[in-house]
Amino acid sequence: MTQQTRVLLDVDTGIDDALALLYATATSRLDVVGVSAVVGNVPVDVGARNTAAVLAAVGKASIPVAAGAASSTEGNGPRLGPTNHGPDGLGGVRVGAPGPVGEPHPDAMRLFDVLTSDRPVTVAACAPLTNVAQYTSRPGAERVVLVGGEPVVEDEPEFNVGQDPAAAVAVLEAGLPTTVYPVDLFDTVVASPALVARMQSARTPAARLAGELLGVRRGHVLGDAGALVFLTHPELFEVTTSRMAVVDRRLVPIAASQAGFVVDLVVAVHDPRGGHRLLPLPVLQPPPRRRLRRGRGVLRSPPARLRRPGLRGPPARRARHQEDLTVHPAGLRTSHLPAGDGSRRVSAAVSRVPRPRTAGCRTARRRAVLLRAPRRESPARHGRSGRRGWPPEGGPGRGPDARPRAGPRWTPAGR
Repeated sequence: MTQQTRVLLDVDTGIDDALALLYATATSRLDVVGVSAVVGNVPVDVGARNTAAVLAAVGKASIPVAAGAASSTEGNGPRLGPTNHGPDGLGGVRVGAPGPVGEPHPDAMRLFDVLTSDRPVTVAACAPLTNVAQYTSRPGAERVVLVGGEPVVEDEPEFNVGQDPAAAVAVLEAGLPTTVYPVDLFDTVVASPALVARMQSARTPAARLAGELLGVRRGHVLGDAGALVFLTHPELFEVTTSRMAVVDRRLVPIAASQAGFVVDLVVAVHDPRGGHRLLPLPVLQPPPRRRLRRGRGVLRSPPARLRRPGLRGPPARRARHQEDLTVHPAGLRTSHLPAGDGSRRVSAAVSRVPRPRTAGCRTARRRAVLLRAPRRESPARHGRSGRRGWPPEGGPGRGPDARPRAGPRWTPAGR
């Protein structure tokens, strides 16, 4: 039997945090010793109430829940303006009556004293790091896995670090083994509409609630739940050792080392076999339905001749297919793999969707962000004209405004 990892979750329970709670409590590889709420997407009391309601809905009300910091180290409150989590944090999904919530503590270290013992605990931070900055000073904290850092997009830094940059610096300076699950991987694990519809009609409370939460936002992104999958199945991810620094561009910056701190950075979803591999999320889905063939009193899968990859025509269209949660090469977003073997599979797709990295430019000039240090140089333009593939080597044209010369049309070799 696989040894369980003892985990203390720190959340600001919105939609993706609720999915992370559902996965952490459903898998047998994690032992959730407690959950603390912090100000972030929603106020701390709303986050604690949502957390207790999600746990109670799936029969895990015995897990202690406590409200932590109501504001950041610098006094920042919850995120202002409309968010994709809705006013209640759960997108309007009715979860049920919440379970017991601990009294709010001004000092988050008291939560750690209550929720842990002499055995080491991994702190999974899915929210701003105000509470976690105090957890790392305790001897029971063994490791930190945090969701945050890079990239800076549309003049806004990443939220979890930008909400409390001083706490982010304190976590990195603590010296604990730290793994960063950056935001550019945040949107790469998504659920297909077929899976969402199937989960919404499931019999189990966890699957039904997960389906309703996934159906709120476009794209059906798992979000913070991906960091929990990394804890249970690290072999599915590619991790590199890197230096990261909190770059503060505000008028009064915090005192932080610009040389950076050594962390383990998750850079991609990795398949060592070079092919498709299922991302193991069977704990949140009902068993796959098998087809009852007409005129037969037994359950059978489609014949093997209909399950061959690449088969076209009417036989292939009659075969029952099921989209799987898989690891794809860059650029692919969906996969249609036959599921006639009756195995437990999740329908969704994992693809590496590149997002613009604007570290070091004028965006977020007065905000604090967590960036890789030292910064990488921007790639050179393609050719003197700045256009990829033109002019070709030895081909017509000598500048961006030059027209092709008369004669045979140039075509790449092999076409």
